[in-house]
Amino acid sequence: MLGLMANLAEVMSRDVVTIEPFDTIGHAAEKMVNEGVSAIVVSDGGRLIGIVTERDLTRAVAGRVHTSEARVREWMTADPVTLSKDSTPAEAAKIMQSRPTRSRRFRSCSTAGSGTCP
Repeated sequence: MLGLMANLAEVMSRDVVTIEPFDTIGHAAEKMVNEGVSAIVVSDGGRLIGIVTERDLTRAVAGRVHTSEARVREWMTADPVTLSKDSTPAEAAKIMQSRPTRSRRFRSCSTAGSGTCP
């Protein structure tokens, strides 16, 4: 079915949950739980600078950091791979196939590719 779609705009999420880099990872985890998401986009002044995933939070907890003190910028995945909303599902699949297994998921942002998020 994805092969029949014209572009990613037809399948991507438009409501992106964001957090600032200076927020705590505890706040990030709380937002993720409240919003029912497994990742949260890190934006600085509306500019996409990273993403925090459940895996990032697991690394932080395993490192025995205090969730009320550790900052998102310290544990986020910086400079995530993005595609424009005009990219095709085939282009996304090709990139996902070329990445390590744990990196084969895209988190969408309605302005991905322009470096900004709502």
